[in-house]
Amino acid sequence: MVGNPPYVELNEVEYGYLLTESKNLYDEFMRTSINMLIPNGRFGFIHANSAYCQPKYKALRSFLKENMDDLIIINFAIRPQPIFKGVMQRTAITICRKDKSGAKRVKTSRYIRLTEENRNKILSNPPIYDSSQFAWNFGDFVPKIGNEFDYRVFKKLFDNAKNLEDILDKKSGSSLFYHDSGESYWTKALNYEPKGIREGKEVRASHWFGINVNPKYADFVLCVVNSTLFYWFWLTISDCRDLTQNVLKQFPIPSDSAFSSKILKELKETSTKLMNCYQKNSYYVEKRKGYESLEFKVNRCKRGVNEIDRLIGQIYGLTDEEVEYLIKYDEEMRTEES
Repeated sequence: MVGNPPYVELNEVEYGYLLTESKNLYDEFMRTSINMLIPNGRFGFIHANSAYCQPKYKALRSFLKENMDDLIIINFAIRPQPIFKGVMQRTAITICRKDKSGAKRVKTSRYIRLTEENRNKILSNPPIYDSSQFAWNFGDFVPKIGNEFDYRVFKKLFDNAKNLEDILDKKSGSSLFYHDSGESYWTKALNYEPKGIREGKEVRASHWFGINVNPKYADFVLCVVNSTLFYWFWLTISDCRDLTQNVLKQFPIPSDSAFSSKILKELKETSTKLMNCYQKNSYYVEKRKGYESLEFKVNRCKRGVNEIDRLIGQIYGLTDEEVEYLIKYDEEMRTEES
C-alpha cells in the first residue's frame, strides 16, 4: 500500500467516524489503509510530520506501535527546500510491515534539510538509524535520531532525571525571554525583554515569551537555550516549527553536582559575551505594516555559540567528538549570511 493522503484539518466539518482524535484526514487514511493490509503486507506513505511530534497524534502512534513492525520514519524540513518543491509542508515518510505483535524494530532519520546540491543523493538513500530503544518511550513524540552521534547525545541528555520545569520559579525567579523560533536555524533566549515598535511606540514584542528561572540557574538556562544542543533537542522532539513552553520545560537538566562555582562563573561570562554580541548584531525590521521587531544576526555570534556549546557539552559529559558534531550541526545553513 503506497500513498500520499490529503493533509486536511476537519475542525469545522462533521465527518462522523472519520473525525479522529487528531481531526486530520491523513490520520484516518493511514489507519484505514493499514487495516486493509494482509499480515506482513507492506505500507509506505508520505504525510505531514506532525504524526510523530504532536500530542494530538498519540493515538495514531499507538496504533502504529501495536499493528506494524520494521518501521522506518524519515523526517524532512521545509528549509532550505521542502521535499515537494514549492509546497511548504514538513513531511515524514513512513515505511513498515503489518504485524499484530507490534513494533519491535524502529529506524528513524534526523530532521533532514534538503538543498539543491544534496537532495538527489539523500532522497535516493536517506540516512536512518536504529532508534528502537527510544522510539516509544515518550508520549508526545518519536525522536528524530539519524546516526550514532544523535543516539549517544540523546541517551546522555535523557539520562538526567530533572528537567527545566523543575528549576522554574514564578514568584522570585530571574526573568528570561525566548523566541518561539518558527522554522529558524537558531533557538534564542535573552536576559532582557525585547520590544517591538508599533506606529513609533514601544510595545511588547510578538513571538517572544517570558519565563522565570531559579536565579542560581539563570545563566545556565540562558546559555543552554542559545546552545546548539538545545537547537538539536528542539528539532529532535518537536514539530520543528514552534518552540513552545511545553518543549522548553521538557529539556533535561543535570543534577546540582554539575554546577560547581567554576562552572557557574564560566556560564556567567559566556552568557554575557553572547548577550553583548546579540545587542551589537540586532536591528529593527518592519515585519508587517506599522510594526517593527528586532532581527538578530545570530550567525555573526557563532563563535560565542561555539564557546557555549563546549561549556554545555562539558556540563552534560559529552565527548569532544560529540561536541564537535553539535557545533557543525546544520552549520552550512546557520553560518550563511542572509
